[in-house]
Amino acid sequence: MNSIEKLIKQQPEDWSLKQEFYKQTDIYELEIKKIYMDSWLFIGHQSEIPNKGDYFVYNLLSESVIVVRGKDQQIHGYMNVCRHRGSRICLEDRGNMQRFTCPYHAWTYNLDGSLMIAKELSNGVKKQDLGLHKCQIEVVEGLILLNFSDQPSSLDDLKNELSVPMNMFGFKDLKIAAHKNYPIDANWKLAVENYNEWKITTNAIIVLLRIQSIHNPILRS
Repeated sequence: MNSIEKLIKQQPEDWSLKQEFYKQTDIYELEIKKIYMDSWLFIGHQSEIPNKGDYFVYNLLSESVIVVRGKDQQIHGYMNVCRHRGSRICLEDRGNMQRFTCPYHAWTYNLDGSLMIAKELSNGVKKQDLGLHKCQIEVVEGLILLNFSDQPSSLDDLKNELSVPMNMFGFKDLKIAAHKNYPIDANWKLAVENYNEWKITTNAIIVLLRIQSIHNPILRS
């Protein structure tokens, strides 16, 4: 039995998490994988990018995503990483672009993520195979949601449950009045627990860790 499995087994139900859940690196890495990289994340509102070519960059840990309104007037997400040498493409937090050009070797991409211009491509290398990596984006009543997973969970239940109250309060017509960041020198769960009902938060985290621990052979070795 590995350390995570042991901690989960020893965790009393409906009690605060033990100290190890906040301090162990392997637990933190597992949380990133199973919660942040495999869940729908609220990242903005459609009013932030009303026009074709409007974009903003969303950064989470080592990941960077370009969120842009395309020529089709839909909102799309692409990894902010050039397919040539891995450089960041958008260096500004937000703006408007007709196309995205990497500042390193000037590889240029259309708003739909397809590669438009690339110098000195080797013979046999096709531009259509080198578009930006796409991210899963959904817009629910004006709220922009991002999922890093290639096979994200369905949002149908969320839409069914929240469409009426969100429509009632006019979520689609909301505007961003201010945007502030508050860096916290603490484990992320402490902030979440203080905002939400602690019992729901701690029990949900235990369930996620337990599922991953049971089904991940690496953790069980």
